[in-house]
Amino acid sequence: MKNLVLLLFCSLSLQLFAQNKENLINNGQFRNSLEGWEILLSNGSPGIKAQILSDEADYKKFGLADNFVGTSFVEIDENSSIRQDVELKSIEPHSLVFAYAPRPNAGDKQLIVKVDGRAVWTTTLGNQDAVGRFQYKAIKLMPEEKSTQISFYVVSLSGKKDQGVFIADVFLNEEPLVDLYMIDKY
Repeated sequence: MKNLVLLLFCSLSLQLFAQNKENLINNGQFRNSLEGWEILLSNGSPGIKAQILSDEADYKKFGLADNFVGTSFVEIDENSSIRQDVELKSIEPHSLVFAYAPRPNAGDKQLIVKVDGRAVWTTTLGNQDAVGRFQYKAIKLMPEEKSTQISFYVVSLSGKKDQGVFIADVFLNEEPLVDLYMIDKY
């Protein structure tokens, strides 16, 4: 019984902690355009900028579903990528969470997420002519230093190289650690 109560207490504590996490990414929701993000351009391509879907015409222009009105996002393609250097509070596990959506009719694209120059996640998005919808992805990170660099890249496998993948809602949070062996000691 004592272990059950302690387990419930730990579970509740973790839930409360998760609700009050600070986002370590500066401007992860792109509300201030690309402030805080470094923009990497290749071949003298035009600069990228954050978009905010404010009305029906906006979401139709990008091929996104209407339930994303009010969402700020950035489109990265083969000619552009974004990254941010982040100061961590500790060398503990962290969670990187972000939303992504392929631009409809843009061809096949590969989205690559790098941390400190190493690919930590990649997915291939096949060409779609349907309305785009954001999907959320969570990646657990084990930093080795108190600073890290998060990068988003796209490789165009087919289709237009200047159309790519939409990125929104980028969050990086410290994860709580619970030593399950310590629970038995109480």
